[in-house]
Amino acid sequence: MDKKNSVLIVDDDTTNLKQLAHILRSEYTIYTAIDGASALEIAEESLPDLILLDVIMSGLNGFEVLAKLKLSDITKAIPVIFITGVSDVGNESKGFDRAYWCRLTVYLVTCLPYIRFLNRKK
Repeated sequence: MDKKNSVLIVDDDTTNLKQLAHILRSEYTIYTAIDGASALEIAEESLPDLILLDVIMSGLNGFEVLAKLKLSDITKAIPVIFITGVSDVGNESKGFDRAYWCRLTVYLVTCLPYIRFLNRKK
């Protein structure tokens, strides 16, 4: 049997975390973290193929987690996609500025309420 690729989903909103995990579970091995500190630990232990990282979290925010991931020899090569419900230009600009420095893959504004609606219709 082929090994599934793995995704670490990091979000302090457990509803978002569960929804993303549910959507991706059939195709990927899923790891989850509800805060930045746990995300760093899980990333180093499991070495996921991709990290979906919320921007706004209590404790370490997404920008801080990203910086720590990219400074570590163990995790620096893992691609990261920022996920956020915040779509204001200031946060996107901050994200793109830091993305350049940290080699961020994508800054994604999610539409989780819409995804939740579609999942309920099934």
